[in-house]
Amino acid sequence: MKKITIAVLLCLIACSAALYAQGTLPSQPLKAGEEQDLFQLDPKPFDPAKEPDSDMFVSHYSDSEMKVTAGCLKEWQIVYPLAGDDPVYPEEKGHYATSITALNYAVLDVGMKTDPERLSGRQKILYIAFGSGEIVNGSQRERIEQDAMILVPENANYTIENTGSRELVMYVIVEPVPDGFKPRADILVRHFTEASFGTGGGHWAHGTRGGTFRQEDGLATITGMTPVWYLPMMLGQPHAHNPGVEEIWFVAEGDFHLLLGKQFFNLAPGTAYKVPPTGSLSHSNMNLGTTPLRTFWLMYNRPTIREKFKYGTLHPNPPTPDESNPDMYISSYKEHYFNTVHSLVERPMLKRNNEKGARPTERGNVLNYIDRYSHAYMMAHQRTVPITLENTQEVYYILSGTATITGGGKTYNLYPGACALVPAGLEFVIDNATEEILEMYLVSEKVTAGFTPNKEILVRDEKTVTVRHKSHWTYESHVLFGRADGLSQLQNVAMVEIPPNSFSQPHSHDEKVEEVWSTIDTGMEFMLGKHVRKIEPGYCYMVPPDGKSFHATYNTTGKTVRTFYFGMYDGTE
Repeated sequence: MKKITIAVLLCLIACSAALYAQGTLPSQPLKAGEEQDLFQLDPKPFDPAKEPDSDMFVSHYSDSEMKVTAGCLKEWQIVYPLAGDDPVYPEEKGHYATSITALNYAVLDVGMKTDPERLSGRQKILYIAFGSGEIVNGSQRERIEQDAMILVPENANYTIENTGSRELVMYVIVEPVPDGFKPRADILVRHFTEASFGTGGGHWAHGTRGGTFRQEDGLATITGMTPVWYLPMMLGQPHAHNPGVEEIWFVAEGDFHLLLGKQFFNLAPGTAYKVPPTGSLSHSNMNLGTTPLRTFWLMYNRPTIREKFKYGTLHPNPPTPDESNPDMYISSYKEHYFNTVHSLVERPMLKRNNEKGARPTERGNVLNYIDRYSHAYMMAHQRTVPITLENTQEVYYILSGTATITGGGKTYNLYPGACALVPAGLEFVIDNATEEILEMYLVSEKVTAGFTPNKEILVRDEKTVTVRHKSHWTYESHVLFGRADGLSQLQNVAMVEIPPNSFSQPHSHDEKVEEVWSTIDTGMEFMLGKHVRKIEPGYCYMVPPDGKSFHATYNTTGKTVRTFYFGMYDGTE
């Protein structure tokens, strides 16, 4: 066992060095003069020909057969030793470990006691997920309970008994013992029942309660391990690990979401994953639910490459008061009073910033360039007076109801999913002759100097537009209008679909960008800065234009989410 351990570790070092030398890592370390980009992840879409498949590094205990050990302990293996010789591209799903020989899910039934087991050439670390009992090693008898960590050293001859009223559920980590290692003489038990909850785990949201097992406590190969908790609606800082580092997590309790590279997972308890050691493939643990989440972390930290990579890590500092407050950039017409503008009843979605470019002092007062953004109604059996827009243009995205719009001698139908661009200087009338109220999003933009507006109204249907593209890993954009279609300030008006169970590329925008996302008929979930938020229909958010507040829209449901989007990227007035 000891010879195998040394061989595995030497192979890990050799393989990592070879990957670097041959340039076969998915991305290469920074060259002289280059800097890390801490405000976006790699914008390129996932390329299975050039990047490892994160799914190979995710495994659940139900993928294996149950085995009975020590007479009555039921065990299912979750993590296996590396299959093949490349730690970035394992040859079999779940076979990716280089520093441990196994991670198992184990259950001991009520009233059962295991046969004595003596460890040779290996150590075991137990984490109690549920239940209570006792562990005995010679004259040493220790109480074990939920959240306890137990280090069982080499040469221990121990038994475990379930003395509680429910199954004793545990995770069993098996680590090899290298030549010359001196194991501790006793079993070490660390309890967390009375430990206070803190933020010592870092990475924005990792919460620990102290008591990390380290090599000074008796670990032979693993560098450190501890339980980690996540409070509701929090996510960990996306970051990567270099070749030579092995970081493995498993889910003990709760609804766990994971961004691993450019792939998004919803992991059930009993699932483990490893961060592919590329230096650029990031991971982020997320609690997007309403109850605390319990996980477990372990790491072998002996990097063979210490250089930095351009992408893979977002800014590591936790949120601070001097950063943009994301809640100031979220707003809804439901929060504002109404006014009437050329026969339409409008309630602001977002308002102009009181001082252009400054941090907003009122929620929703964030627009620096766009004239206004509103939710508008037109009552049943209503017709507007003739309207001519002066020095402005308006975009109407229809949410519900039907009507017609007439201008320049032409009449067009308005209905859900239709979008109209009304140019400056053209007289028009909207006529709702139905029994239903017409609802729309209304975007008003100023006409820039020297701009020539269209001579007629342009109406497009989101279902039939021909300009479509995919961006930021997952966004499916149905482009309704661009500048070639007659926009002045705005550069893109679109209906953007967020595919089921997906997470888009986190990225930020500078002061010249004005980008707004709105719900249509369902809620929307998104990352804004170092926070996650959920909004219901009728709400929107703007990306803080500070160059630091990364954002990403995600979808944890099994259905496509439709959003209304508009943006400008060059600060035009």
